[in-house]
Amino acid sequence: MAEYKLTYFNGRGRAEMNRLLFALAGVAYDDVRVNSDEWKELKPSTKFGLLPMLEHGGKSYTQSRAIFYYLGRKLGYYPTDVEEAFQVDETIFIMEDYFNQAIKAMFAKDEEKEEKMKEYKEVQVPKFNGFLEKVLKANDGGKGYFVGKKISLADIAVFDFVSNNKDGLKDFPVLKAHIERIGNIDNIKKWVEKRPVTQF
Repeated sequence: MAEYKLTYFNGRGRAEMNRLLFALAGVAYDDVRVNSDEWKELKPSTKFGLLPMLEHGGKSYTQSRAIFYYLGRKLGYYPTDVEEAFQVDETIFIMEDYFNQAIKAMFAKDEEKEEKMKEYKEVQVPKFNGFLEKVLKANDGGKGYFVGKKISLADIAVFDFVSNNKDGLKDFPVLKAHIERIGNIDNIKKWVEKRPVTQF
């Protein structure tokens, strides 16, 4: 029986960062994917009525970002240095802003959807990719990681989201190279190749 159990819907969504982190660390876990009927039964027993949910050591943990930080600390991918920790946090929070722009466009009203998606692709994607490229270049000329000298939660958070839109990387060679570098890490590559193909 695995030490960790991660429960979410059958999609990448807000659980995938944590799956990528488990893959990177080579840690076995139960990847539980529930459908809508199963979720209705499970929901009343959860702490906040939300997924993803992590179970470990007889305790349950919720909120995707909180789980991500918890696992990052447990598995050694969150810095102990306070300045580097801030830089990791900063990168993860800008990714949350980026993600929210995508959600806004995806779930726009039908009559606004085409315009919102166009604005997202032509304005928001270049803007946020530009931010990320600038941060990468500032750390070792973009040849390494987002923070410090080793891979951290920041790199996983960026890879998780940005790798879904490779077309948006054509004008950002440093960020593109970074996404490819993280994607070619053996454990990450194996997970991406075998993970279920889902709608979201």
